[in-house]
Amino acid sequence: FQAEDGIRDVERSRGLGDVYKRQTLTIIDLLGRELKLLVDKDQAVGVHSILWDGRDRHGRKVSSGIYICRIEAVGSFGNFIQTRKMIFME
Repeated sequence: FQAEDGIRDVERSRGLGDVYKRQTLTIIDLLGRELKLLVDKDQAVGVHSILWDGRDRHGRKVSSGIYICRIEAVGSFGNFIQTRKMIFME
């Protein structure tokens, strides 16, 4: 994964009318620190893409390494949480 590659979020519908009210996508380091909140908004179920420029919330470049991408969605049919490991290379 490199900064220009982006992150794809795929969440399939669990039933008719299953639309999530709030979705967040957070980049976390291996010490559990939240580096950047990339998405925090209402979105429908589906395929979404976001680019991460490799910077933390203060605008500082992060170093190459392993990071965690956490996707959370709160909806009318329950909550969805998924974490993925990513290797970021400058």
